[in-house]
Amino acid sequence: MSDFFKFEDEGIDFPFYNGIPKLSMVDWVVLALAPFLVGLVTITSGKVIPYYSVLPDGVMQVTYFLVTIIPFAYVCRGKLGLIFKKPRLKDFKVIIICFILYLVFGYVVKVIGASLGFQADANAVMQTTVTIWSTIFALIQLVGEELFKVSVFLIGMGLIYYFTKNRKNALVFGIFASMIIFGLMHLHAYNNNLFQCLFLIGFGSFFHLYPYLKTKNVVNTYILHVIIELTFFSFMAFAQHYHYAMG
Repeated sequence: MSDFFKFEDEGIDFPFYNGIPKLSMVDWVVLALAPFLVGLVTITSGKVIPYYSVLPDGVMQVTYFLVTIIPFAYVCRGKLGLIFKKPRLKDFKVIIICFILYLVFGYVVKVIGASLGFQADANAVMQTTVTIWSTIFALIQLVGEELFKVSVFLIGMGLIYYFTKNRKNALVFGIFASMIIFGLMHLHAYNNNLFQCLFLIGFGSFFHLYPYLKTKNVVNTYILHVIIELTFFSFMAFAQHYHYAMG
């Protein structure tokens, strides 16, 4: 029986969790710095200083990128091809399907939440004026967000595999750890709306993560996230232009 799930491309495996390539204890600690530092930056930006308000444009976004890419570059010994690969043509089919499913999932969760009395809160950042620079900085931050999710996934997978040597159980644990932690990281930005952060954002991030689970390529998850964000940014820019035109 294969240790791979049927949806996975079996030609290549995830790195690190099974000792290929082997990471030392120091390496694992460095890799864990990525989600830890993202959490620290997020908490600091939300509580110690007003969220994104007093810092120059781009500082927070670039910080998210640096505190995730540097640990990965270290544990990969500079061989970032372990996580970043050239997308294949067939990968874009997966990306488009996940994009559609993400939109459907989000709509269904919002409808269910509304029927139960839960309302979605708006992110203050998404209410700011859309500019070319804000879009560029957002695209930089998305790299950090994807590396955050993947680092939590790989750490969770490695932890369970170390004790059980069961790849499938380790993979499932890593997925849930990544979704839940990613969702909870957004509490500060959505007025501590647990339902929204856990179910809409957390579980919704499965569709962001799926291209990586299938292809072992972070570039594919990034492309999907960019498409999603550009869709929302385009909608925001249109709404702002329409509001301005209407006076």
